[in-house]
Amino acid sequence: MAKEPADRYQDMAAFHDALWAAAQEIARVVKPGGALVYAVCSLEPEEGEQQIIKFLKARTDAHTMAPDVAATQIPADCITQEGYVRTLPCGMSEKGGMDGFFAVCLEKI
Repeated sequence: MAKEPADRYQDMAAFHDALWAAAQEIARVVKPGGALVYAVCSLEPEEGEQQIIKFLKARTDAHTMAPDVAATQIPADCITQEGYVRTLPCGMSEKGGMDGFFAVCLEKI
């Protein structure tokens, strides 16, 4: 999806449906043992966490892979107990801040 993809949608429910459809299509072509990274530049739970909760409930062939903090250099406070990465604009304020993102790595089993 392009930068500012939500601008294309007057109805946010339609946008959320498009996110869902994209994740389902990508998961369909990922081979067992392969990884799918779902990431959105959004603070909205409907575009991040809720999409993944729905995805994992609908599919028994995938699970969350927690990021390796040392390998990725993701600040530990940006990793939720579910293994999701959630950054906030107030994060790393000493370095000028950061954008709000949600990301998760899923492994197909």
